[in-house]
Amino acid sequence: MSDGGGSQRWLEVRALMSRLESEIIVFFEEHGTRPEVAAPLLEEAVTLMLFRWGEISNPEAWLMEFLEARLRRPPRNEQSEPDPAETTET
Repeated sequence: MSDGGGSQRWLEVRALMSRLESEIIVFFEEHGTRPEVAAPLLEEAVTLMLFRWGEISNPEAWLMEFLEARLRRPPRNEQSEPDPAETTET
């Protein structure tokens, strides 16, 4: 009995996420992304990858470009408080 390749696709996506785990962590750290923001982004990326797996020629690049694109347009309320280390009052 076949599930249309869904199980194999899931295994491939899981393997990809395992391979890129440290790169993804560093990526989010470099962008100052909090876990509560990063988790839904990863969930969205994995969901899209599962649906589009056969269309994605370079999954590693696709994933990182997807995350970069999503972080380029963060909600304004997510950055409403300035970092005290960056403020300079004289």
